[in-house]
Amino acid sequence: MSITRAQAGNTWNIIPEAAELEGTVRALTSSVWDDIQAKLDRIVKHTAAAHGCEAEFTYHRGPDPVINDEAACRRASALAQAMGFEIRQQAGTLGAEDFSDYLAIAPGAFIRVGTGGGIDAHHPRFTADPKALLPAARFFAALAEAELHHLKGKC
Repeated sequence: MSITRAQAGNTWNIIPEAAELEGTVRALTSSVWDDIQAKLDRIVKHTAAAHGCEAEFTYHRGPDPVINDEAACRRASALAQAMGFEIRQQAGTLGAEDFSDYLAIAPGAFIRVGTGGGIDAHHPRFTADPKALLPAARFFAALAEAELHHLKGKC
């Protein structure tokens, strides 16, 4: 959980009547999502009560964690390796990706393409190396074709 916005009062020498906190919650498994809202609600209300305050808690669940299909990962990795790409299996991250909505409909794999820059894609100093774009596009085109052949074999 990260508190990413705090707003209280409008001057330095008056205790504010109210405060508002906003943030984000991330999880690596869907089971964590199942009870995190109730736990946060209790924490917020009990913390406020312990200080003689009242609290209102509003929760909007974000996207589910991205959990790749193992077989889709194996196929994508094998193709990338055959095309000469370096493969690195990434540990679970707390990034929020709505790609999980696609995985709820069909098995697949969320693939990150490195550019060798060493700065994460969501960092303000990130820039994509233009030399990485064409090889990545070729890989994804070949992967789409391979997956169509894979699906055709299942029909």
